[in-house]
Amino acid sequence: MSRGPPAASSTESKQEAGRRTVMRATRVALVAWPAFTALDAFMCFVAYPGASFPRFVGYRAVVELVFFGLYRASTRRDTNVRHLFGWLNVSFGFAAIAISLMAIELGGIRSPYMHGISIVALVRAAVVPSPWGRSLRTYGRIGLAFPLVMAIGALLSPTLRAEWIRTDALVTFAINYVFVLASSFIGMVTGHVTWSAQEQLYRARRIGRYRLQAPIGKGGMGDVWLAWDVSLRRNVALKILRGSTAPDPETIKRFEREAQAAGQLRGQHIVQVYDFGASDDGLYYMAMEYLPGMDLGTLVEEYGPLPPARAIRAVMQACRALEEAHCSGITPSARRFTSS
Repeated sequence: MSRGPPAASSTESKQEAGRRTVMRATRVALVAWPAFTALDAFMCFVAYPGASFPRFVGYRAVVELVFFGLYRASTRRDTNVRHLFGWLNVSFGFAAIAISLMAIELGGIRSPYMHGISIVALVRAAVVPSPWGRSLRTYGRIGLAFPLVMAIGALLSPTLRAEWIRTDALVTFAINYVFVLASSFIGMVTGHVTWSAQEQLYRARRIGRYRLQAPIGKGGMGDVWLAWDVSLRRNVALKILRGSTAPDPETIKRFEREAQAAGQLRGQHIVQVYDFGASDDGLYYMAMEYLPGMDLGTLVEEYGPLPPARAIRAVMQACRALEEAHCSGITPSARRFTSS
């Protein structure tokens, strides 16, 4: 009985999925965080005229820069994903601390601004689903940010210190803070439920003997996935014929000709084709050699133009592949076979 792919076999797909999760989360944060500046202005100029609006803008700017730096780091494929998630959690913690600092000028421990921390917790749950054990410390930091900031503030400010010994202030604080704790708890639970559902869906995605792991590209006729060959216990690139409905016979023939033509080639610069077939529910697929790495376009985009010697070497390898295809009787007029 197969035990499935070992942890190391799917590391690359999980790293890429994690990097994209951080990228999406920071995109949301970059838009949502500064959007509340209008509320800051209302609180400073209308509800609490004594509050310093420029200071609030500074808080917003600092946290926004943290999110922007994290977003830039997430766009690089060579960034350590574990570090990205660590900094993402720290960033949400910074946001909670910034809100707590704003609340000092907006009523202290009675401030309704602490509910902004509830929003931070719920947004984190929506954009970064994760198991509760992994996110417990993150939500703990978010939930505890307000009382910790207020406690430190009480050591420095007699006004804040006086609030901690007033019964009415403590009752108001407790009523508001219950919602913050509840939001952190709900965020942790919903994040875990969403993560669990995604994991179940991930395990259920199977075509024949291949378990789909992550999308890695698109071709002219289909989508390409990183997949695990359960029988031979290896990663493959699985090209699946695109189409929400049953493909027409001509499309299937073209896809089969592509697999047969590519399967004739054995050169070291050409991806090997292992298998061709259809699943029980009518999905046609082609299993190919999986080569981890990045394409030339991505390489140039991230690292700039290639040195001439390296570019010539890449072109020569492509020419050798074309030479083998030509010697096998595959001509440019029959390029429908070309794999993606």
